[in-house]
Order: sequence, then structure tokens, then C-alpha cells
Amino acid sequence: MTRTIALTTGLAAALLGCDRDAKQSAYEPCNAEGIVTLDGAALPSGMVTFVPQIAESAGGHPGIASIGSAGAYKLGNAEHGRAKSLRPGEYVVIVVSMDVDRSRGKPSPKLAVPPKYADALESPLRVTLKPGENKVDLSLVR
Repeated sequence: MTRTIALTTGLAAALLGCDRDAKQSAYEPCNAEGIVTLDGAALPSGMVTFVPQIAESAGGHPGIASIGSAGAYKLGNAEHGRAKSLRPGEYVVIVVSMDVDRSRGKPSPKLAVPPKYADALESPLRVTLKPGENKVDLSLVR
């Protein structure tokens, strides 16, 4: 009886492990890159985060990228410090950029974009990523 329980438990664990691996590879990965502008001018620095919103992408990890001096970004992923492609689906995009005033001694950072773009609940930036590479330019306005 104990042997039967052990075999059944082992088989169930193996099947669950296989199912989990199948679910992780059951989607064709996607990525995104583009240019971030504020009032038509390239945003010179900051971070872009794609936060998954629907069942196909929920449970996935956010895509994160630094904004380069020409406003360019290319998503990576923060899962355990290694790059991993995102799941296709809907994402809310957050953009954070700071201006740092160093003219009065101690640096004083201030949000360089309107606050709505830095808040996942308020950001109007919503995109649907498809499998493969996606060109997603982000136009912010004051």
C-alpha cells in the first residue's frame, strides 16, 4: 500500500512538473522596443516598464528597459536578473524619468514626466504585444 501511494505521488509530481513546463513554453515570446518622447522631444533618460494585465500575460514578469539618450529603449526582463521574453498580451506601460537639480547643494530629484505616466493605475499607455518583435513608440504629453 505504501509503495502504491509513493508511486502515485511520484507520478503526480512528475505530471505536474511536465504540465508546468508545457505552460511556460506554450506561448511564442515577444519583445518590444521604440522611442519615448515627451511633447515631441526624445526623453533623454529614465525607465520603461511593461506591466502584464490580462490572463495571457498575467503571471508573466514585467518587461523593463532603460531609456537611452536618444529616447530609445529595448525591453528586457527583471526575473532573477536575466533577460527573458514576455508573453503576448495586454500591458500597461509606466515611464519614470527624473530631473535632478544639483544647483543648491544636496541633489533634489523631481519627476520629469507627468505623474500619470509613472503610476500603473493611471497610465494611459496601454499596448498589446504580439509574438516576436514589436515596435512601440511612446508619446507622452504634458
